[in-house]
Amino acid sequence: MTSKRKYVRSALLLSAGLSALAVSAQAQQTPATETVVVTGSRIPTTNATSVSPLSTATAEQISETSSFNVEDVLVKLVGPDNTNGVGKSTNNGGEGFSQIGLRNLNPSRTLVLVDGQRLIPATQSGFNSTVADLNAVPVSMVDRVEVLRDGASSVYGADAIAGVINIITKKDFEGLRFDGMTGTSQHGGADTYQLSGTLGVNFDKGNITFSVLNEQQGAVTGATRDWVQDPHIGQPGLEGGTSYRTQLNVLQDATGANAVWVNGVPTTRKNSALASQIPCLQFLPNVSGGVNKLNANCGALQPSATLQGSVGRTQASFQGHYDIMPDVTFVASGFFTRRNSNQRIRPEPVIGSSIAATYLPSGTTVYNGFEVPVYADFGFVPNAALPASSINPCGGDSLAGGTAQCITANLTPNQFGTRDYKQTSDTYRIRLGLEGHVFTDYNWEIGYVQQRNDFNQHIYNSGNFFHFAQASGNVPCLDVPGGCTTAPDPRFGYVIPKTPINFYNIGSWTPDQLAYLKTTLNDSAFNYENYIYADVNGPVFDLPAGTVQAAVGFERRFEYSQTFPDNLGQEGYSASQSSPTAGGYGVYSVYGELRIPVLKDIPLVQSLNFTPSARYDHYSTFGDATTYKLGADWEVIPDLRFRGSYNTGFRAPSTAELYGGRGVSFIGISGDPCDSRAKGFNKNANAGLGSLAPGSACAASLATIGVTGAALANYQSPENNLVGDQRGFVVGGNPALSPEKSHSWTVGAVVTPTFLPGLALNTDYYEITITNALLVGGLPQNLPSTDLFITNCFVAQIASNCAAISRNAGGIFQVQSLNTNTGTEKTTGLDMELTYDTRAAGIDLPFDIPGSVSIDANAQHLITHSLDVQGAVSNFVGQYNGTLGYIQPKWKATLFTDYHLDDWTFHYDLQYIGATDDGAGDTGYGFTLPDYVYHNISLSYNLPEWGPTKGSLISVGINNLFDKDPPFTVGDPVGKNNTISGPYDVVGRFFYMRFTVKL
Repeated sequence: MTSKRKYVRSALLLSAGLSALAVSAQAQQTPATETVVVTGSRIPTTNATSVSPLSTATAEQISETSSFNVEDVLVKLVGPDNTNGVGKSTNNGGEGFSQIGLRNLNPSRTLVLVDGQRLIPATQSGFNSTVADLNAVPVSMVDRVEVLRDGASSVYGADAIAGVINIITKKDFEGLRFDGMTGTSQHGGADTYQLSGTLGVNFDKGNITFSVLNEQQGAVTGATRDWVQDPHIGQPGLEGGTSYRTQLNVLQDATGANAVWVNGVPTTRKNSALASQIPCLQFLPNVSGGVNKLNANCGALQPSATLQGSVGRTQASFQGHYDIMPDVTFVASGFFTRRNSNQRIRPEPVIGSSIAATYLPSGTTVYNGFEVPVYADFGFVPNAALPASSINPCGGDSLAGGTAQCITANLTPNQFGTRDYKQTSDTYRIRLGLEGHVFTDYNWEIGYVQQRNDFNQHIYNSGNFFHFAQASGNVPCLDVPGGCTTAPDPRFGYVIPKTPINFYNIGSWTPDQLAYLKTTLNDSAFNYENYIYADVNGPVFDLPAGTVQAAVGFERRFEYSQTFPDNLGQEGYSASQSSPTAGGYGVYSVYGELRIPVLKDIPLVQSLNFTPSARYDHYSTFGDATTYKLGADWEVIPDLRFRGSYNTGFRAPSTAELYGGRGVSFIGISGDPCDSRAKGFNKNANAGLGSLAPGSACAASLATIGVTGAALANYQSPENNLVGDQRGFVVGGNPALSPEKSHSWTVGAVVTPTFLPGLALNTDYYEITITNALLVGGLPQNLPSTDLFITNCFVAQIASNCAAISRNAGGIFQVQSLNTNTGTEKTTGLDMELTYDTRAAGIDLPFDIPGSVSIDANAQHLITHSLDVQGAVSNFVGQYNGTLGYIQPKWKATLFTDYHLDDWTFHYDLQYIGATDDGAGDTGYGFTLPDYVYHNISLSYNLPEWGPTKGSLISVGINNLFDKDPPFTVGDPVGKNNTISGPYDVVGRFFYMRFTVKL
């Protein structure tokens, strides 16, 4: 790493030095001319004179694209990324949120502001994080978006480790304006409309502006996309992709013995005729010698599963200011946004021991998983494909002294229909304040902000695992349709259903039985925040090079959040197990900053300014934090500028990270190391790696389920009969967390050659190091792989790891993975940008070509990004991981070009995403995501004034011009759609039109 760092620094300084020599030589040959500073173009605008690297997108630029939300704007700017965030293409678990981070350091390390003040964080139903939801701010509100690509904790406080996203809203509008948009995909879905109205009135002492909006973007279904449906027949190792799942829509033995029952008739999963008999099954001849798998995006289910959910917003907002007296102005602003969103995924999979439930407060197992009795009154018919080893004592009756026998089973019942996730998120924000001037040169402001987010989610067609447990005789019967026996059944030791539900013949279910097995889960949460602030800025004293400017300020902030999981989830009888959350904290802060002009107008120093700043915060949870930043801006000559900064930062644990209720997250594990069969059995990398010798970690773990003595040496884990299976990780808050700390520096060079007006080039190198890293999801989920945590127990015999792993009859049961502080994260990279604008420079195109041209090209190079957790180093550069939610190419780039001719503007942009390899180490087709390039175009026309209008604009455009499908990968088991969520387009070629009418 050291040699790379030296290389980057040397290259940067050499490049800047050569630029300085070239510019200086040119200046000696030609008269000096006024430097043209390009302050904006398309996304992003230039930052040629900013002390810190800054990306900007203006409302004018946004209006020439199809941007539906702020996320669409940010992903094309320098700095933002999708790492560990959720966006519009995050269908499984996205819940309609939009979260963007900077520098691949997660959204929680990026501070989001609205008009310079914090946007309230929102809590997802998983309750493991609270991060600002960008969907709370419709794009029609936006005047411009500024992205500070530098740490700013010394100015804004916690969370600004990677940088700041500041959404600046429209103000001082006069008149009446209507904006609208409509669009659709060539392949169906993503139907979009937007309509907003803005009314602004100026009066003698101020302005007030009102705005209302309604917009909707429709879902995209997997059934309508050929690349999702493609089973890749004839491609060994890739057949089925991630769209086709092992768990079938008929009852099957979960031990991997291939026994299934179709309408009560026993057969095998290898029966190729099943695909023509049962909807949504696909026979894959090259998987395990030929088996059937279930299409998770089956079009036979209507409505079918979505790739990208729908989202709608309704909003009302206002902005106003009134001059109370010549030097004092009252300011007020606020908005209310209701966001409705919807996603659908495959029917609820009832997966054997994987859904075994724990009562989280006590850790007591309340349900051993989906086990079906092997008796005729439960519908059992002997199956030649079912080995005797698959029939075992039912786990649920053990405490009652029963002797019933069961099979551990899987079932994904189509009768349930797709799981339908529907969310409502309400956000309100009110800001009141005073601002003004004193002693002519000093500006001051004082204000109060109050904001709240209320989130509610309904999950329709969920499995009611408590009812499954009753229906299958695994807990005493209480309310199964048809009633319960009056006396305990001698096989079980307690009462069971009079008429057991026949899981072997799901076609026999009555409407009452189907309704009994389904449920609607309801999760809700709210976050509340208020703060007061005050600051003053102005001149302090004069130096030979200019006036020293200063700013000082104070802030008091309070945050509180509370979550309310569904009762079934709290009791452990749903796929979304979680405990309730409640907690908050307060913080007092003071801060100050200076701008010190050191030198001016001497050889090789047109100007040299230092910009130190510092902040002190006192938190009610962990105590004090002090941060500072040292910045410098050196203009060598009018053509060349250097800028740089060193800063310290911190991130305070959020309310969810501190107080979040415990829940269970199902994460992929490559098998159980405790197995007597061959290493790597059934393509499970962990299988067979552990020692079964007495005294080993495997022996101790297996003893907890009664496997001892001679049985130990011959143990075969049912978990290894499955491929790519998921196990429960117990996640949740930890009140003992402490803040993350960081130090970072940036250095850059900006060239604005006077001999080529309109041109600007800038390069910025950054390095960020985070210590005491806060690991959301705990240690197991932040190692290079979750498998490493497992093998460190059963292979390396690390006792602390083993203490976190529990086991049941199905193999590894749960892994304790609560939030913790440990490790060091570091990233380095390079941002490069070139802008050229003939209109801003006031120059003509060559060869008498009419009109003007603007170009904005930028590239981002990720040099290093690593996480060191207890000596295990994860390197992320050039890799992706679908389970952990990151895609980090070495290179990304965008190109924006505009050609302006009178009232016409033709726009073209290109987006490049560099190749990445599967983080698990596999490469080649299906594992490597290749280089990707997207092309988008639009044509805009400014209409002349007519009738009452005072200016109108109409734009038409095409996104994904060449209709490029996203890359195929088998490395993302979360999305289950043959690709990975993130920067890739799942919509396909998209046509749209925008309009603006001003009255």
